[in-house]
Amino acid sequence: MVLSDYKCDVIVIAGQSNAEGTGRGPVEVEYQPTEKILSLSPEFLWQDTPKGVVVTYYDKPYSFGVAEVRKDENGPIGDFSLTFAEEYVKGGYLKEGRHVLIVRAAIGGTGFESKHWDYGNAQLLKMHEMINHVLSANEENRLVAFLWHQGETDACWNNDPKRYFGQLVDLFTGVRFAYDSLCLPVITGEFVQQWIDKNRAICEPILAEIRRASECIPYAAYVTTENLPSNDEILGNGDDIHFSRQSLIELGKRYFAAWKYITEEYQPNADFADTAWDVIVEAGQSNAEGCGAGPSEEHYAPNPDIYYFNALKSVTVGDNGLIIQYFDQPYHVEAAAERYSRFNQRVGDFALTFAEEYVKGGYLKNGRKVLIVRAAIGGTGLFGKHWGMEDPVYLKMREMIDYILAQNPENRIVGMLWHQGEHDAYEGNTPENFYGKLSQLLKSVREAYGGDFPFIAAEFVRDWMLLDENRAPCRLVLNEIRRLCEAEPRCAFVDSEGLCSNRQKHGAEDNIHFCLESLQKLGRRYFAAWKTLYKQ
Repeated sequence: MVLSDYKCDVIVIAGQSNAEGTGRGPVEVEYQPTEKILSLSPEFLWQDTPKGVVVTYYDKPYSFGVAEVRKDENGPIGDFSLTFAEEYVKGGYLKEGRHVLIVRAAIGGTGFESKHWDYGNAQLLKMHEMINHVLSANEENRLVAFLWHQGETDACWNNDPKRYFGQLVDLFTGVRFAYDSLCLPVITGEFVQQWIDKNRAICEPILAEIRRASECIPYAAYVTTENLPSNDEILGNGDDIHFSRQSLIELGKRYFAAWKYITEEYQPNADFADTAWDVIVEAGQSNAEGCGAGPSEEHYAPNPDIYYFNALKSVTVGDNGLIIQYFDQPYHVEAAAERYSRFNQRVGDFALTFAEEYVKGGYLKNGRKVLIVRAAIGGTGLFGKHWGMEDPVYLKMREMIDYILAQNPENRIVGMLWHQGEHDAYEGNTPENFYGKLSQLLKSVREAYGGDFPFIAAEFVRDWMLLDENRAPCRLVLNEIRRLCEAEPRCAFVDSEGLCSNRQKHGAEDNIHFCLESLQKLGRRYFAAWKTLYKQ
């Protein structure tokens, strides 16, 4: 069998032993292998050491073939992804000529605190390697579900619950961003009830964060496990942490029922109006959207008080410039997190550190949350008919703000973070035209939404703007941004001295974009400017 010969609906199952499958005992109906359901697995050595589980992946081709019930010397071993896939096929979701492919990334005893699933850890990297392998094998392969069951290790290792929440959100949103699948259903699950009852003090804080992570991102669900016995309850073998084989079959059905609800009945943003939001509008082009990569000692930890607000879209480059298509889908609201490239490279966003400082500084009042409106799109400009009063990117930003403010009278804009102008410098926009359009943009937004909320702009990356061919056009545009910030009330201009480009930080052929570390610092500079304006 050759993977590239198959068009696959891909189900990723990840986590630890109950996702890997360790169920024993009798079942009511045995799983029957079918050529419609395939699986892909890595070869590895599993070792339980005093310092935790050590997983060593062998440099061998992935095991690929018809999915079957695994067996060892003690008999068959349960796996709830088989039942999920079976229900997917029975439900008519698999189209003619396609197959289900289960990517088996789960391994027993693994966790975040134990250095398996956090950013840069080997098991997370292996999961991404497997997904990349599958999606690259056939351009018609597509992700349809991400099934996660994990947390027992982090409970035993006393992982900090708040950190665990951030790690989960990072992982879930990282998969979605990496594979351009922002609506990919993510399903999580509760532990075995018998084990919870014996270890309630360590289980409840972790389970609370799994539930909360499942609530803080859209198209996600949390499955409960009442009436699903452990191996110990069925066989009396002392194994109270693992579901029995029959329980895993029932768990697979519950995961599938959750998937079906997400894909057929789920209403995104149903409770959006219940929250009072402090709104940060992030607009402009690529350095506002965030293109910074490379090493950084910091890692933004997702916070249940800080959210993203996105309009789903596609952006491609045509013969006459950018082609921007906004999809007719609900706005995407989720706990804010750093994005990830397809190869698990972190991508920065200066609004994250701005929002983080805003919360740390005590500006977010009780009962409120921060909402970052992500209106920026790389390559857009005032000259290029993107940000003018009748242009699509500006109009979409206004539409997004209108929607937010209409949901709850307590919602309010607390600042607008603008980074843009490289496009206009490159395209040769005149200073007069640039100033006029940017001034019109600022005044129109302030007039539409009342007040003179802080507006902050910033200098370009110096590695790019100080090149001989860029120095003169950049100076013209930046002078106009500075002039506007001096002329209008509660505006500030931030310099970029000492902030590296991607080229300077990690050798990429990209000198126009701030690196990840510089974007984090830039966010703090924006916030320092905001604090000054706030006091005014």
